[in-house]
Amino acid sequence: MEPIVAKAINLKTAAGMKAKLLTAKFKLTNQKATTLFPSSSQKRRGEDVDAFVAAGGVGAISSAAGGVGAISSVSIVAAGAVGGAANCIVGHPLDTMKVIAQSSPKANLSMTKISRTLWNDQGIAGFYRGVTPPLFASCSIGSAFWLISTAAKEWVCEAGQTKDQLRPSQVILASQLTAPIYSCVVCPIEVIKCRMQADPTITNPAKCVMNIAKREGVLQLWAGLMPTYLRRATGLPFFFVAHDLVKKETGSTLLGGFVGGTLYWGVSYPLDVIKTRMHSSTKGQLATAKQLIRESGIKGLYRGVAPALMRAGPSNGIYFIMYEKALELFSGRRY
Repeated sequence: MEPIVAKAINLKTAAGMKAKLLTAKFKLTNQKATTLFPSSSQKRRGEDVDAFVAAGGVGAISSAAGGVGAISSVSIVAAGAVGGAANCIVGHPLDTMKVIAQSSPKANLSMTKISRTLWNDQGIAGFYRGVTPPLFASCSIGSAFWLISTAAKEWVCEAGQTKDQLRPSQVILASQLTAPIYSCVVCPIEVIKCRMQADPTITNPAKCVMNIAKREGVLQLWAGLMPTYLRRATGLPFFFVAHDLVKKETGSTLLGGFVGGTLYWGVSYPLDVIKTRMHSSTKGQLATAKQLIRESGIKGLYRGVAPALMRAGPSNGIYFIMYEKALELFSGRRY
């Protein structure tokens, strides 16, 4: 009887062990299924699990099951919304001044005059003209931006590499993949925002959309799409590369975002001026640039640059740090 009992115990132990292995594998598979794009290191963990299941190993399965998984797309969406909202709230007053300077037919309006006029007319509310669409949009745009850029970074990863280990050339490639999709999403929202900031009589975003569609056609919501895209394609490499390098050297996300945001706006600013003019015009990109130069020379391409640069550093520093802190909170892991 003893050999039979011993055999039964061994069979029970083997069955239990197999069940544990299958459970561990299921957890890992389910975790990867809920993420956007698993990194190459996470793919290797999945391969390790399969190999050890085939070999009957247990220790490596437990280690893999307890490893850090990919961050879910839901967490990225939520954190992007928080970062986008913080960016909008911090930077909108200076953004309003920038848009007024860019849109005005009067050449070289001073920031002092613009701020005094806004304060006298509406008080603090004047600096938050048109804040509703960009605040709402910043949440959705922030979510879309981080989803797209995260997917792009994962796509350019090589075998055995995570997105935190990308070389500058890979970061630049990822930014170029991000720019076209992001620009198509953001352009209509920027058209509405700029119209509301430049004209205080426009207070309802929905009516603004209806008026544009009725009087100028639906395609006018994508007026300025080309400079919108070119601005992102030009600025995003500086945005990401500068942030990553500064953060690696200093350990500060806030400082990395500050430097990245300032460079982003500094190198792409003339395209932003052209874009803003085109949002309220039917003229093409080249014609708009020529008109700005006729009005006030090359300086016309830098109208409103002072508030733009004043805004760029702090708002983007806050953008990065709020995104990463929110991501830590929603995902339950350090980013």
